[in-house]
Amino acid sequence: MESKISIVIPVYFGENLLWDCYNEIKEKVLDELNDYEVVMVDDGSADASWEVMQAIAAKDNRVKLVKLSRNFGADVATYVGFCHATGDCAALLPQDLQTPPEVVLSMYESWKRGNKVVMLTRSGRKDPKLSSSLFYWFAKRYVNPNIPQSGIDIGLLDKRAIETLKLMDENDSAVTLQILWMGFKSEMLKCPREERISGKSGYNFSKRLKLGIDSVIGFSYFPIKFISTVSIIFFTAGILWAIWLVLDRWLNGSPIVAGWTTLMIVILFSSGLIMLSLSVLGEYIWRTLDAARRRPTYILDEVIEAGELASHDKEAT
Repeated sequence: MESKISIVIPVYFGENLLWDCYNEIKEKVLDELNDYEVVMVDDGSADASWEVMQAIAAKDNRVKLVKLSRNFGADVATYVGFCHATGDCAALLPQDLQTPPEVVLSMYESWKRGNKVVMLTRSGRKDPKLSSSLFYWFAKRYVNPNIPQSGIDIGLLDKRAIETLKLMDENDSAVTLQILWMGFKSEMLKCPREERISGKSGYNFSKRLKLGIDSVIGFSYFPIKFISTVSIIFFTAGILWAIWLVLDRWLNGSPIVAGWTTLMIVILFSSGLIMLSLSVLGEYIWRTLDAARRRPTYILDEVIEAGELASHDKEAT
């Protein structure tokens, strides 16, 4: 029996990208497959992306459309796409075609060899960003040592891996790290990172920063360990300094006012450290509250099944 592959495409402000994206996938991937579906997820785009998606679905009866009520972020849109995929495996492709579409065929072959998870590592990037390089350096050092320094992207998931991802049901998490945490048999494929065909990335610095915070807090003990280590250093230094001040007063008769500038610097620095510690602890407390109230990770606005628009067009003619 021929296996079925789903191709998930998160969409955000993609009205000028989607037709080029679909045509490239059609030419280089879909014509090579026997059984497939394309799942497009509109992540709250404020342009005409949804209308373009419907036009594509009317042309191809294997395109499924999912519309979120607002912008929930790239990770959530990716998660939604995997949840609505009905294939034996599902591959992720960006709308901007920075991942060459033909890589899907390589990932599909890797899945057929028994790998339940296929990840992509970047063999080269024509538009490197300093923020991305710093993020992956930090993630490799403090979050997960298996993350390549050159970067990592979600490639393909087996149906069992997708079901496991659904069970995790976490808010404010990083899907890529969730997949790495699962431990299924996997393969890492090298993939070039191409330039965007048009427009600018919606994945700005603030979103990268949020991803970094989600990754560290969700999958690393580093923040708590950092606070504990610095607190011990300051506590030890405070005791030693107190002993030195007492001895200096007794033995040398130094006036109490001596060292006022140094004392103020330490007080100000210590206050900043306390505020930093409270902010980190507050982040953990907030996420605990967010998980306890069970607010949904996303809200669906509309779902159009594959073939629904195409069949309507046939009836109209």
